[in-house]
Amino acid sequence: MGAAPTELQYLKARQQEALEGIKESFVTSENQLQHEYDDFLTKNLVNPSFLPVQVILCIEATGARYPFVLEPTHTLRDVKKYLLTKPAGPQVPDVITRISSKKNPFVLRPPFVAPSDSASKASSVSSATASSSSSSKSVMKSETKLDQKHAPLTQTFDIFPGSQIVMLGQPFIKLQTKECFKSTFLPEDEATHKCTFMKCNTCGKNWICKDCAQVCHEGHSLVLHVAEQVWKTPCCYCTKTGKCTLYQKK
Repeated sequence: MGAAPTELQYLKARQQEALEGIKESFVTSENQLQHEYDDFLTKNLVNPSFLPVQVILCIEATGARYPFVLEPTHTLRDVKKYLLTKPAGPQVPDVITRISSKKNPFVLRPPFVAPSDSASKASSVSSATASSSSSSKSVMKSETKLDQKHAPLTQTFDIFPGSQIVMLGQPFIKLQTKECFKSTFLPEDEATHKCTFMKCNTCGKNWICKDCAQVCHEGHSLVLHVAEQVWKTPCCYCTKTGKCTLYQKK
């Protein structure tokens, strides 16, 4: 004989109760595991600002775009150093010789924003509708001015993979093979601090940089004044003759 119906119902109820207890215990364990895992990640994962970020360096005036891995210690100075080794643009093979802190400011733009979007939208505000004007303002607001020269970029600004670091203004490019030492000297770039100076007996001037001596004082009576050394400040007295053709005022 099988068990009585009341006994079967009792056993089923006990079985269902045990099953519900197991389910509840499983949910509790799952939540506890998730909580512990989140706590572990919070305590042990590296802060994203200390990880390298792949960005795009852009020169807005020429349309140049260069992939660049932004390290946690990189500052705006490192970005400028890298750009000084690159052509000014796809149609401008000349290497950039100088980046002016005043004429070439840098801005940060989020991923997927074309370098020319802000300029094109700003120029068409007068003919745009209210909605497009609002869109233009949102694009402009998305730009962040990078005005801290010595601060690590990834730790100072919200920089995501694919973000664009854009140099504004016209780049200074090397249009001639010779340049005055005063034009090429960059305080932040020690590679530009070396120079040899000549003395021009014809003009009666000392401290004529080597390039100026070769171009501006061609055919003059020249003698070595100081052999190549590293200098802390730019100097060339060729400009005092009033005939210097190489010096480009910064």
